[in-house]
This record gives sequence, structure tokens and C-alpha cells, in this order.
Amino acid sequence: MTDTTPAPRWRRMLQTSLRAAATLLFAALVAGLVGLLLRDRVPMVAMLMYVPLVPLGATAIVWEIAARWRGLPRWPFALGTAGAIGAWTTTSVERFTNHATDHRAQVARLNVR
Repeated sequence: MTDTTPAPRWRRMLQTSLRAAATLLFAALVAGLVGLLLRDRVPMVAMLMYVPLVPLGATAIVWEIAARWRGLPRWPFALGTAGAIGAWTTTSVERFTNHATDHRAQVARLNVR
């Protein structure tokens, strides 16, 4: 048998913190998507509509590519897929709404649906 030495402690800590950050990023994306889908139908979830999905989605896609499609080790492609869905959903919602001249009216219109 080949005797292998364990990875250094700093490397294990780095891997654990990167996995935790990827998991938090995935959870924030899923929470934002749930908030975008439910909007004001469920008052407890209404604040999740304001999670910035485009920057989080772009970060998730870059993270997934940098991790060689293993951003979340047990679910390959999950982080990048959630990021792409989040970025696409948000841009499609903005594209298909009627743009008002006043930005406050546009935000109010998105909240009422």
C-alpha cells in the first residue's frame, strides 16, 4: 500500500472556507429566485425579491468556471446553472416590463404583481 500524507492544515481550511462560500452563494441565489417568483404573494418572502441576482449570478458563473465546473463538489454544474438562471430571469423581467419615466414607479409596478 502507498502511504499518503494528509494535506496541510492551511489547505484544508482554505477548501472548507471556499466550499462554505460557494454554498452560501448558492443559497443566496436560490433565495433570490424564490423571492422573485413569489414576490408579494407571501409577505415573509417579499424581501427576498430585492436580492441582486445579476451580480450574484455572474459571480456564480465565474466561480463555477474557476472551479472547473465543480463549484459545489456534490452537485456539478449546480452553481453555474443557478447563476445563469438568476441572471437570465432578472434581465428578462426587466426587459418585459413597461419602462416608466420615473424609476420609483417602475419599482412600485414590479412590487404590485
